[in-house]
Amino acid sequence: MKITERVFGKLNDKDVMAITLENKSGASITATTFGATLLEWSAPDKNGNFANITIGLDNLDDYVNNRPFYGATIGRVAGRIADGKFELNGKKIPTRTK
Repeated sequence: MKITERVFGKLNDKDVMAITLENKSGASITATTFGATLLEWSAPDKNGNFANITIGLDNLDDYVNNRPFYGATIGRVAGRIADGKFELNGKKIPTRTK
């Protein structure tokens, strides 16, 4: 497994990194330290030609300001919900079922 990283942008004067994991066959994924956003997933087609199969944006500013949630791997409330519930449009939503 090959792991590389590069600066993808800055947020509040802090570097946001893009980290790429590549296997021995050449397939790879690239995700950011900004919410584990998936930037690229390079996989082969039936002929062995590699291509990025994700929909994404070109820079960090677009991810921060446009918020289309392309590449989201965790929800907007992940790890931040007290007592396993939150409110959405006035409706209480449980995050756990008993």
